[in-house]
Amino acid sequence: MNDERLQRVTAPGYLADLHAADAARIRAMRDECRAEERRLSYVRRVVQGHLDLALAEIDRRRAGAEPSSLVTRVTTVLTGAEGGGRSARAVGLYQPSGPDEDEAVDLETARLPDLEDAALGALVERLRRRERALSDRRSVLLAHLDRLQDALVARYRDGHAVIDEVASAVGRSWLPAPHPSASSATEPSERCKAGT
Repeated sequence: MNDERLQRVTAPGYLADLHAADAARIRAMRDECRAEERRLSYVRRVVQGHLDLALAEIDRRRAGAEPSSLVTRVTTVLTGAEGGGRSARAVGLYQPSGPDEDEAVDLETARLPDLEDAALGALVERLRRRERALSDRRSVLLAHLDRLQDALVARYRDGHAVIDEVASAVGRSWLPAPHPSASSATEPSERCKAGT
């Protein structure tokens, strides 16, 4: 994960000069925030998957059930087959760009049945802290994205950006569809052109 960029875009002063930024600058800031939000979401979901596996192992021990293979445990957790288990989480379209993107993967998850109870409990707490930290940063990015979109719309409303730039930046769903007869209504009829 690009920690330097993540720290910069989640810093308290990242949007300090938003009021003075032009549409191009706002789009660049939005793209940065979008990229980091996708990265955080990916890593957060990986962490959540490992946490689900660890919690399922705790439940197995409490129930006195026999250990199962890693493949079976993953399938059980992802399908939500165990009571109280969380359902599968889609990871979206984001694809990690390198091994550093998988920093959340904890190799201890692969040997859960071999961990002592204390070690298993420590793993769960570590994963929970990691998930909370990632969620907090993602919340900051989502708030930034909301403000950046509002700023882009404001640039259009105030006449500081052309409509096509804003529409391509925030999506065209908020724009009203043109009336089918709008273009013909502005053209003089053939009879008028003929001087009638």
